[in-house]
Amino acid sequence: MSIFGDELRDLRKNKNKKKWQPLDIVVTLTPQKGMSGPAEIYAQVDLHIICSDKYPDEVPTIQLQDSRGLSHQQVAVLSSELENLAEKLKGEVMIFEFSQHVQKYLHEHNKPGYSSFYEEMISRHQEKIQYEMQEKQMKEDKERQVLQDAIQKRQEALKAEIRDRKETIRLATDSDTVFRSIPSSPHERGTSRFRRRCVSTSESSEGSLCEHRGTKLIHFDSNKGERQVHRGKCLGHSAKGSVVYAGVDMTTGELLAITEWTLKCAVSNECYSTQEAIDIHHAMKQIASLEQELNHLYKLHHPNLVHYLNMKYLQNNNNVVIYILQEFVIKVVGNIPGYLMVTLAVTLALTFKVI
Repeated sequence: MSIFGDELRDLRKNKNKKKWQPLDIVVTLTPQKGMSGPAEIYAQVDLHIICSDKYPDEVPTIQLQDSRGLSHQQVAVLSSELENLAEKLKGEVMIFEFSQHVQKYLHEHNKPGYSSFYEEMISRHQEKIQYEMQEKQMKEDKERQVLQDAIQKRQEALKAEIRDRKETIRLATDSDTVFRSIPSSPHERGTSRFRRRCVSTSESSEGSLCEHRGTKLIHFDSNKGERQVHRGKCLGHSAKGSVVYAGVDMTTGELLAITEWTLKCAVSNECYSTQEAIDIHHAMKQIASLEQELNHLYKLHHPNLVHYLNMKYLQNNNNVVIYILQEFVIKVVGNIPGYLMVTLAVTLALTFKVI
């Protein structure tokens, strides 16, 4: 306590006796001195601390006396802060911390006194205006930061979108083949990385020479009931023997695609070469497996996948005709890479085994 010098007064009775007595002191405190050296003192207070026998395990009694340059409200606030600090420091030596806290508080409120009530009112009003301006500035800074963050996120999103578009164009340019007509088989559609939504068959020169003409009503059975599809014009042929027709749902008017496969099957009383015909029993087993696989494909839904809708097969004499009903996919006229859709290659291996 010698650091306080004459500013400290010991109020203990019989303090010269050898028997230890709890502290009862008063320290006259002034504002904490800053780096610029001593300043004019406008605020001052006496810190009275009374310790019990259990100090520091027990919080001492703290009193603020003979204050100068502080309002009653400011003294009350300081007293409350000291009580909270004492609770935090319970179990430790705390008198020096009390003194430092009071000196810091006095430094913050070391202001000349008011000569009149009017002067005090004007000063309070100016402080309020300054406080409100600071709050407004902080709010504007916060809003500006939020706006800048939003702009930065938007710019990053635009950059990512531009990169994606460039990548799509690059993939389209690097593609060796872009289909100009609807693929005539699931294999051809699956092995191509890109597909277009394609136009009319008038682009094909073989349209006028096609032997697959006329219309036919085909009944497809499913769990939802019978679906009647009117088979129309031939759209294309496959080197593997399939033919693709345009179809229209007789109930909904939906435009569909029908892929038709005709398989030659050998029977016991007729002979075909192995290249032209397959065993009827073997073919029926493979068709059953194909039908099961298409039931799984029917559940797939994706904008870049052709949706398989149904399957039907008919045995006619020595032939088995397979009809596969699927989504009708067309293309946009012109070579616009932005409209190219990447498709998942779905290989119907069982179909090729049958063929």
